[in-house]
Amino acid sequence: MAQPQPQNFGDKLIGSISGILIGVLVFIGSFVVLYKVEGRTDYSKVANKAVEVSQAAGDEDQFVYFTGEMKASQQIGDDLYVKPGDYAVLHRKVEMYSWVEEEESTEDTEFYTYSTEWVEDVENSSEFNQPRGHENPAQPNYSKRFVADGVKIGDYEINTDSVSFPSLDDLDLKSDMVNIYGTIKISSDKDNDYIFDGRGSFESPQVGDLRYTYSVLPVGKKMTVFGKLSNGMIESHHGENEGKLYRIFKGSNGDSKAVLRGEYSSSGWFGRIGSFLLMWLGLSLILKPLSVVMELIPVIGKLGKSALGAITFTVTLILTVVASLVFSVIQSWIGLAVIAAAAIGVGLYLNAKKGTLAVKK
Repeated sequence: MAQPQPQNFGDKLIGSISGILIGVLVFIGSFVVLYKVEGRTDYSKVANKAVEVSQAAGDEDQFVYFTGEMKASQQIGDDLYVKPGDYAVLHRKVEMYSWVEEEESTEDTEFYTYSTEWVEDVENSSEFNQPRGHENPAQPNYSKRFVADGVKIGDYEINTDSVSFPSLDDLDLKSDMVNIYGTIKISSDKDNDYIFDGRGSFESPQVGDLRYTYSVLPVGKKMTVFGKLSNGMIESHHGENEGKLYRIFKGSNGDSKAVLRGEYSSSGWFGRIGSFLLMWLGLSLILKPLSVVMELIPVIGKLGKSALGAITFTVTLILTVVASLVFSVIQSWIGLAVIAAAAIGVGLYLNAKKGTLAVKK
């Protein structure tokens, strides 16, 4: 369903002019984001400073790592369907089949479309532009995480309130693992097992139907934890020049560092791409009035808008690359040392050249 709301030239021009300030803020903000990206902490290097617990020799407050079997003092399930099992962490994801509103726009029209989807956070349909015929019932249950008491890696207790756990594994649901009744049943697709509860079917759900998926971190697996050794526990570690590293990884110390290196690399590229898009958006908003005015000239207007888009893209790409290089250099001690050495070298060269010219005179 769509509700068109046409815009005339005056409305679009006023809207584009009012967007200039937003564009300036977004443009400036993109450089702030890029600066943060290039100055982010490489936690694989932080992890290299950790010593194995056995080498700490009882030295409290030392930054350590330990690899061992994950344990828990109790079994856990959720408070709905999954029976207690050997898990350190269990996460329940609840989705409801519900109406979703999408606002879309073209050059001169804004309109709303409605579709039904599986949604974890259900929208309040009373706030829709067209609520009639798109009513969502209240969501009865929500996603929730459950953590066992007495979680340990080997013999070292972990503070589960502050540690970062690794990614969880999808739980394959079996009939003897759950408490279900009536029309509630286990259903599956190519990706997951679900507990389905609703008036429709898993294949043809109705608005208000619910589906539950579960993921777990099982005990008995080899894990590595990084943190501070304190009173027989491994707790949160904050270094002097780096952020917090209190985290559990699947596998060995080497596996952990490989994960951290991969995260450092991917976060850099995601951050640079995000900064580029913000910069491009900001520049486009700043120049939007020019684009709107071009629409008054039918043929030239379309060509001009295309050319303007290409120019802003190229300028943004160049600015992103240059700013990224500059920010990465000025936030690196090595980079600053190179700049200082180059400046000193240039200064000495110029002074020597000046002295040579004076002698010749």
